[in-house]
Amino acid sequence: MKRNIFIYAILLLFPLYVSSAEFAADVIEINNGYISKKGKIYVKDNKRRIEFNDSVEKVITILDLNKDKGYILDPKNKAYVTIYNIKSLIGEDKIYNNKNAKNIGTEIIDNLKCKILQVNEKDNIIYKYWYAELINFPLKIIVSTENKEVFHREFKNINMRKIDSSLFSVPRDYKKVN
Repeated sequence: MKRNIFIYAILLLFPLYVSSAEFAADVIEINNGYISKKGKIYVKDNKRRIEFNDSVEKVITILDLNKDKGYILDPKNKAYVTIYNIKSLIGEDKIYNNKNAKNIGTEIIDNLKCKILQVNEKDNIIYKYWYAELINFPLKIIVSTENKEVFHREFKNINMRKIDSSLFSVPRDYKKVN
């Protein structure tokens, strides 16, 4: 049970757009108006690697959209967990491919023009995402409920460059755990 909650928390609104661009970017999560997490994301084709460091530990998540699976790496213990059905786990269609998404404007983020899309769900949950069509990726995601922001993730300092494929593999010296 705790493992499922942990996996969901890590994957919550992890961008699953198919992107043909290769880039790295800084990631920040904001809670209650304060930056709660900082990290880095690497994107290559249909693969993602996101690294978050906090005062306690470093967590790395690797996703392969083509295989619909991923890995959560624990560098401190050189261990990893395999996760399957990542698209359905976070409800990709509910958020990203929702035909009811409304275009509510545009904004420039890191010199990339973004469409601002909004999806209103049951229970007053509102998803907003700033989608950069040039790289086929959301640069900002905000979830709110009852007029209160509950989740906010931004990708900044987009660096269009070749990304080493080895970043998307589990290191050989890591042990699989259940």
